[in-house]
Amino acid sequence: MPSPFSGMDPYIEASGAWSVFHYSFIGECSRYLNEQLPENYVATVGDRVELVSEDARWQDWHQCDVYAWSIRAPLPTIPVPLRIEDGAIGLDLAAVFARTYDNGRFERVVRYGSPVTALPEADRIWAAQQVTRPPS
Repeated sequence: MPSPFSGMDPYIEASGAWSVFHYSFIGECSRYLNEQLPENYVATVGDRVELVSEDARWQDWHQCDVYAWSIRAPLPTIPVPLRIEDGAIGLDLAAVFARTYDNGRFERVVRYGSPVTALPEADRIWAAQQVTRPPS
């Protein structure tokens, strides 16, 4: 059974499963990227996912973008820049989230009947409506 949310699922953290989900999500990001990366790259896992190229000069280049979205918004696909000549690939966070949720069997762990108290009231009401509506 998929998560009832198209974006982040606030019940994962409320159920005490966030740390397990977080590390599983990082691993799935690495797997997803490795399925798309050119042969001369590899996505590795530490405390985060890192890209390594056969060209050591590229490893010294660091630049990042910061993305923000609402709990009600679907998770986006974000660009992952490679060397200039290689362009970029997309990291579909929604697909990675779904794979993490399904492969980790989080539907068996997450308690959707418990209230999520760490959200503003309007978002708490919205989240409760997402878990009580019939699947589409």
